[in-house]
Amino acid sequence: MAMQTPMTHNVTPKSGWQILAETNLPIADGFESQVQTWMLESLYTLRIAPEVSNRMLKSALEAISRADNLNSNEPYLPLVHLRLYTPFGLSIRSDLKRNWGFFRIDKHGGISPEDDQADHLIELFLYLDS
Repeated sequence: MAMQTPMTHNVTPKSGWQILAETNLPIADGFESQVQTWMLESLYTLRIAPEVSNRMLKSALEAISRADNLNSNEPYLPLVHLRLYTPFGLSIRSDLKRNWGFFRIDKHGGISPEDDQADHLIELFLYLDS
Protein backbone atom coordinates (compact mmCIF):
# COMPACT_ATOMS: atom_id res chain seq x y z
CA MET A 1 0.00 0.00 0.00
CA ALA A 2 1.77 3.14 -1.21
CA MET A 3 1.51 6.33 0.80
CA GLN A 4 1.39 9.70 -0.90
CA THR A 5 3.47 12.32 0.86
CA PRO A 6 3.63 15.30 -1.47
CA MET A 7 4.49 18.68 -0.06
CA THR A 8 2.08 20.32 -2.45
CA HIS A 9 1.85 23.88 -1.10
CA ASN A 10 -1.32 24.39 -3.15
CA VAL A 11 -2.67 27.85 -2.60
CA THR A 12 -6.29 28.70 -1.93
CA PRO A 13 -6.08 32.49 -1.34
CA LYS A 14 -9.85 32.95 -1.19
CA SER A 15 -10.01 30.85 1.95
CA GLY A 16 -6.81 32.21 3.49
CA TRP A 17 -5.19 28.75 3.67
CA GLN A 18 -2.60 26.84 1.66
CA ILE A 19 -2.24 23.07 1.53
CA LEU A 20 0.93 21.86 3.20
CA ALA A 21 0.41 18.14 2.47
CA GLU A 22 -2.29 15.60 1.72
CA THR A 23 -2.68 11.86 1.33
CA ASN A 24 -5.29 9.16 0.76
CA LEU A 25 -5.33 6.26 3.16
CA PRO A 26 -7.48 3.12 3.20
CA ILE A 27 -8.47 2.30 6.75
CA ALA A 28 -6.82 -1.06 7.31
CA ASP A 29 -4.56 -2.76 9.82
CA GLY A 30 -1.54 -0.61 10.56
CA PHE A 31 -3.07 2.70 9.46
CA GLU A 32 -1.96 4.33 12.73
CA SER A 33 1.74 3.99 11.92
CA GLN A 34 1.15 5.17 8.33
CA VAL A 35 -0.64 8.30 9.57
CA GLN A 36 2.11 8.95 12.12
CA THR A 37 4.88 8.63 9.51
CA TRP A 38 3.04 10.85 7.02
CA MET A 39 2.28 13.49 9.62
CA LEU A 40 5.82 13.63 11.01
CA GLU A 41 7.29 13.95 7.51
CA SER A 42 4.74 16.62 6.57
CA LEU A 43 5.31 18.71 9.70
CA TYR A 44 9.09 18.38 9.79
CA THR A 45 9.92 21.76 8.21
CA LEU A 46 7.59 23.65 10.55
CA ARG A 47 9.50 22.64 13.71
CA ILE A 48 6.25 22.03 15.55
CA ALA A 49 6.66 21.22 19.24
CA PRO A 50 6.27 17.49 19.96
CA GLU A 51 3.28 18.04 22.26
CA VAL A 52 1.41 19.86 19.45
CA SER A 53 2.25 17.26 16.80
CA ASN A 54 1.23 14.49 19.23
CA ARG A 55 -2.14 16.20 19.83
CA MET A 56 -2.60 16.56 16.05
CA LEU A 57 -1.82 12.87 15.53
CA LYS A 58 -4.21 11.84 18.30
CA SER A 59 -6.94 14.05 16.83
CA ALA A 60 -6.46 12.63 13.32
CA LEU A 61 -6.48 9.04 14.60
CA GLU A 62 -9.67 9.68 16.60
CA ALA A 63 -11.36 11.07 13.49
CA ILE A 64 -10.20 8.10 11.40
CA SER A 65 -11.41 5.67 14.05
CA ARG A 66 -14.81 7.36 14.06
CA ALA A 67 -14.90 7.18 10.25
CA ASP A 68 -14.05 3.47 10.41
CA ASN A 69 -16.89 2.86 12.89
CA LEU A 70 -19.34 4.58 10.53
CA ASN A 71 -18.38 2.07 7.82
CA SER A 72 -18.07 -1.05 9.96
CA ASN A 73 -20.89 -2.77 8.03
CA GLU A 74 -19.45 -1.92 4.61
CA PRO A 75 -17.81 -4.74 2.59
CA TYR A 76 -14.90 -2.53 1.45
CA LEU A 77 -12.13 -0.58 3.15
CA PRO A 78 -13.16 3.07 3.53
CA LEU A 79 -10.78 5.65 2.06
CA VAL A 80 -9.81 8.66 4.14
CA HIS A 81 -8.31 11.80 2.62
CA LEU A 82 -6.06 13.69 5.06
CA ARG A 83 -5.08 17.27 4.38
CA LEU A 84 -2.87 19.70 6.33
CA TYR A 85 -3.23 23.47 5.86
CA THR A 86 -1.16 26.46 6.94
CA PRO A 87 -2.12 30.14 6.71
CA PHE A 88 -1.93 31.59 3.20
CA GLY A 89 1.32 33.44 2.51
CA LEU A 90 3.12 31.91 5.46
CA SER A 91 6.80 31.36 4.81
CA ILE A 92 7.62 27.69 5.37
CA ARG A 93 11.10 27.93 6.86
CA SER A 94 12.73 25.42 9.13
CA ASP A 95 14.89 28.06 10.82
CA LEU A 96 11.88 29.77 12.42
CA LYS A 97 10.65 28.46 15.77
CA ARG A 98 6.95 29.25 16.16
CA ASN A 99 4.12 28.39 18.49
CA TRP A 100 1.45 26.47 16.61
CA GLY A 101 -2.15 25.60 17.30
CA PHE A 102 -4.59 23.63 15.15
CA PHE A 103 -8.21 22.79 14.60
CA ARG A 104 -9.84 19.92 12.71
CA ILE A 105 -12.77 19.67 10.33
CA ASP A 106 -14.23 16.29 9.37
CA LYS A 107 -16.43 15.74 6.33
CA HIS A 108 -18.20 12.41 5.93
CA GLY A 109 -19.84 11.23 2.73
CA GLY A 110 -20.47 13.37 -0.32
CA ILE A 111 -16.81 14.29 -0.66
CA SER A 112 -16.06 16.20 -3.85
CA PRO A 113 -14.48 14.50 -6.89
CA GLU A 114 -11.15 16.26 -6.44
CA ASP A 115 -10.72 14.29 -3.23
CA ASP A 116 -10.28 11.05 -5.22
CA GLN A 117 -13.65 9.63 -4.18
CA ALA A 118 -12.65 9.49 -0.52
CA ASP A 119 -15.33 8.43 1.93
CA HIS A 120 -14.09 10.87 4.55
CA LEU A 121 -12.07 14.07 4.49
CA ILE A 122 -10.12 15.07 7.57
CA GLU A 123 -8.62 18.56 7.43
CA LEU A 124 -6.17 19.86 10.00
CA PHE A 125 -5.63 23.63 9.97
CA LEU A 126 -2.42 24.89 11.59
CA TYR A 127 -2.31 28.46 12.82
CA LEU A 128 0.24 30.59 14.63
CA ASP A 129 -0.55 30.80 18.31
CA SER A 130 0.42 34.12 19.85
